[in-house]
Formats: sequence, C-alpha cells, structure tokens
Amino acid sequence: MLGRCPNCKTRTLLERRTKDDKATVDWCKACRGVWLDKNEFETLIDVAVPELGIPSDAQQVRRPCPRCHKALHSFNYPQTNTTVEMCMKCHGIWLDVGEYRQIKSVRETLEAAGKLHNNGPVAGIKGTLITFVNSAIEALTPFG
Repeated sequence: MLGRCPNCKTRTLLERRTKDDKATVDWCKACRGVWLDKNEFETLIDVAVPELGIPSDAQQVRRPCPRCHKALHSFNYPQTNTTVEMCMKCHGIWLDVGEYRQIKSVRETLEAAGKLHNNGPVAGIKGTLITFVNSAIEALTPFG
C-alpha cells in the first residue's frame, strides 16, 4: 500500500484499474491525481517516452514520493508544457488531474504531424553537459 497523496496529503492512495484494463494505478479520491509506477505510463499510452528519466535541470519540490517518501522532482514532460513530478529513486510519476490527458493529446497530435520525438531527457553528467552547452549557445545567439 502506498502512502499519502503527494498533492493534498489528505488520504492514502487507492488502487484503481484503468478503463481499458491495461494497468492498475494509484489514485487520490480527493484531488483525483494519479501515481504511476515506473514504466506504467508507457503501458497506458503508445506515445509515452520510453524509459523516461529526470532531466538534469529538474527542480526538487516539496511533494513526497508516495512509495519511498523521497522528494519528487518537477519538469516538463518532453515536447509538452505539462509539468510532472518524478521520483529519482523509484522513477514513479505523479500526474495532477488532467495532466494525463494533456500529455496524451499533445503527443498524439505531434505523432500525427510526424513531429513526435521518443527520446526523453538525458540524465546524469551527460544531461548536465547538454544543458550547459544549450545554455551557452542560447546566450551567444543574437535575438532580433
């Protein structure tokens, strides 16, 4: 059994089968947020980023992981403006109400347009270096 909801902290998360019966997710009845264990998101939608990692520029937030109680890290899901929280230890993802549909909709639209990228953020020192290089290029590029 998981701990309390990372968002509202009012109740223990409940197990719930998805409508298509692909997975059992952990759901908060109060705020309707969803906890997805590692790789569950990939099971639920075809356009998910395989083996999603936490990017080096992710921000630690005060929300605790309901599985291991470590602080979650916040970042935009690849190719979307939807902010998700992920645990560095167990790699589960917290989605607030509506975020699942937002991510699915945007990524399906990108797939239909032939613009979907299935690579996630690069973690570790390599991700840090990529972020640094991208920042340096942006700083050197004249605007206007």
